[in-house]
Amino acid sequence: PTNQLYSSDFQSNKMADISKKDEMKRAVRRVCVALLGALEQDRFHPPTLHVPAHVLSLRQFEFVPVESTPRLFVVYWKGYDRDAACCSVLELYWKCAPPVRASSPWKEDPWACHIRNLRELGQRVSPSIIVQDDGSILTLESAQRIPSDPEAGLMLDFVKQRMYWQLAPYIYDIEWGVKNDEQNVHMGDLLLTDGRGIFLVVELKYLNYDATGRTASEQRRKGRRLLEKQRDKYRKLTKQKYGDDILIFALSVTNSKPFSGVPPFECKFSSDHHGRIADLAATLRPTEHHPAEA
Repeated sequence: PTNQLYSSDFQSNKMADISKKDEMKRAVRRVCVALLGALEQDRFHPPTLHVPAHVLSLRQFEFVPVESTPRLFVVYWKGYDRDAACCSVLELYWKCAPPVRASSPWKEDPWACHIRNLRELGQRVSPSIIVQDDGSILTLESAQRIPSDPEAGLMLDFVKQRMYWQLAPYIYDIEWGVKNDEQNVHMGDLLLTDGRGIFLVVELKYLNYDATGRTASEQRRKGRRLLEKQRDKYRKLTKQKYGDDILIFALSVTNSKPFSGVPPFECKFSSDHHGRIADLAATLRPTEHHPAEA
C-alpha cells in the first residue's frame, strides 16, 4: 500500500474495553470519524490507531497490525473510489450510533429543543412571528418587512428553507458559547443536529448589497473571508466540546445579491471533500420520524 491515512483531529488513541458494549461502539465511532477526517483532508501519513474488530471489515482500507500490540494498526487507504470509502465508513458509523435522546449531550427531547430555539429566534426577528407546535411559522401582517437584526432574519430564513434538513433537522442551540484552550468564550451563530451524532455548525453573515462601489465590494469580500475563518474555528471548538466520536460539519452562509437569479443563500463548506462527505451523510443517515413531516 502507498497511501497511509492520518487525521490530525484524531486525539483519543486509546484502547476500548471490549466487555462494555457502549464503550466499544464509541470506539468504533472515533475511528470512523478519524478515517473520514483523513479522507477529507487528503493527508496521508503513518498513524497507529487502536481499531476495534468491527472496523476491520472496511474493504477500502488495509489494517496492518503492529507487532506485540493487540488491536494497534497502521491504516492504509487502498486508493479506490473516495465516495465508496466514505459511504462504507458512514454506514459503519450509523450502525454504532446511539438512538435519539440516548446520545450525549442531549438533556431533553430533540423536537422540544428545536421548537424552543425556533421560537426564541422568531422573537429576535419580530414579535409578530409565531412558531406553532408543529414547527410551522406564521407571520402576522404587522411584522416588519426588514428585521431590526438582519443576521437573525437571515438565520430564520435559512431554517425556514430547511436547508440540509436531511443532515441535521433540529436546532440544538443559537448564539451558543464555546470555550477555547485559553478558556475564552466564543459565540457561534447556529448549531444544528440530528440527535444521534451529527452536528452542523452554521456561521452566517448578512452582506449589505445596497452599498455600491469598490470599497463596498471589498468589504463584502473581507466579510466572507472572516466568516470562513469563523466557520472553521467553531468546527474545531465544537469537536473539543462534544467529543471525538461526533461527526461535525461546518457551513458558512451569506445572503445572495438581490435579483441576481441565484438561490437566496450562498453556502460554503470548508472544502469540496468536506461538502461531499456532508452530502453523503445526509443521504445515508437513517430516516426517522420528524414531527414537522407528519
